[in-house]
Amino acid sequence: MPISLYDAVIPTMIQITQALRNVLDKVEAFAAEKGLTEAELLGARLIDDMFPLNKQIACTVLNSSYAIESTRKGEFLLDPTAPPPADMTEMKAALDDVVAALKAVTPEEMEAMIGRNLHYSIPAFGLEMDYAAEDFLLSYVQPNFFFHITTAYDILRGLGVSIGKRDFLGQLRIKTAA
Repeated sequence: MPISLYDAVIPTMIQITQALRNVLDKVEAFAAEKGLTEAELLGARLIDDMFPLNKQIACTVLNSSYAIESTRKGEFLLDPTAPPPADMTEMKAALDDVVAALKAVTPEEMEAMIGRNLHYSIPAFGLEMDYAAEDFLLSYVQPNFFFHITTAYDILRGLGVSIGKRDFLGQLRIKTAA
């Protein structure tokens, strides 16, 4: 049985975004226990030339609900100067918004995107690319989505937050007894 574009993209994005959102609750408890400020959390990064935690969250939004909305419109226009979430409340709200937006996407809508043109543009970098919608979602969006979620997770592990693979995976879609 072939898998639909919807099934290849949306349920896993919801699962992993919700998992990251749940991790942020643990992060707040960790920060309170360790005396870390919100600025220290949001500014934490793996290495100097990588984005900090709040920008990783912003990139997660870009490579999930914003990418789906852009695919609807046929254009992914990126503004690298857009500010990332300013605090934990904004990071949580951004992830909650992603989950809500993704839950509103229907399988029929996703299947109708197949074959549509999508223009990708970052004017500040002079970058322009054209994709078929499904290629954009599967070859650009999904890998970037997982990259930024994994990097956020790794930043938090590096800080010492007690999270593991189960936290990253979230609620698995397991087969239930018939």
